[in-house]
This record gives sequence, C-alpha cells and structure tokens, in this order.
Amino acid sequence: METKPDHSDALGNIEASALRILTLRDHSVLELRRKLESRFPGEGEGVAGVIERLIAQGTLDDHRCAILLAEQLERRGQGPLRITQALRQRGLVRAAADPGGEDPLAALRRAYTKRFGTTPVVDARDRAKRMRFLAGRGFTHEQIHRFFREVADPEKSCFHS
Repeated sequence: METKPDHSDALGNIEASALRILTLRDHSVLELRRKLESRFPGEGEGVAGVIERLIAQGTLDDHRCAILLAEQLERRGQGPLRITQALRQRGLVRAAADPGGEDPLAALRRAYTKRFGTTPVVDARDRAKRMRFLAGRGFTHEQIHRFFREVADPEKSCFHS
C-alpha cells in the first residue's frame, strides 16, 4: 500500500533543493523557478511559496543577481549589448536597462588591448577583423567606430608611439 507523501516533506525538499542551487551561485527568480519546477513537477504552489520566502529573507534577490552578473561579464570584456542579452535571458529585464556601471569605452579598450595589444591596424581587412571581434563581444557599432576614430588619431591614442 502506497502512502501519499506529506505536503510538508515536499516543501522541505523544495526548500532544501532551492538552497543547494543558491549555494553554487546567485540565480534570478525566473531561473530558480524553472529549475525547481523541473525537479518538482506538479508542485507549482510549493515552489511559489518557497520562492516568496527566499525573497522575503533576502536570500533570493534579482537586483543583486543582475549586478553580480553584469560585473562578471564586464570583467570578461563583454560589452553592454551582450550584458543586456544575458540579463534578459535570466529574466532580469528591469535590470537590463542599466547593465553595468563601467564606462563602455573603457571596457572596449581593455578587451581590445587584451586581444590585440598595442599593434597598429595594418589595413582595412585587419581593421574589419578587429571591429567584428568587438561587435561579437557586445559593443555597439557607435562605440566601436568612436574607439577606432580615437585610435586612428595618433595624438589622442595610447596605441601609437
């Protein structure tokens, strides 16, 4: 004879699973909800209750998650477009309006220098290659063109001696 699991046991399992997930890294509410619902199908109300408690306790915080993710991506040399995309994928749409605090041109310069050093642009093909690299990192075309105008001007650029 099978016994139906106790509802409080299910809630305890959901909460324990949520805390295990959150010990690895910060998650958005959307990410955590998706993970818990896939692990506990049919327990939508229990998952919602656990998430509400975690938010009330401050354990689950979308704003903190957005800031940490944006800072991490900035350190990796990602641009504002890529950061906004990553925030939206994690359900952090409101935070996506202001992806980070760093000046995008400083981040662009750091990513460019890390990849290409201070070697000058050789020709149009080389310039296009470098521009594609920066676009792939999530920098806007306006930022990239502004950066190359500064680099092309030897008096303003740190890339020319």
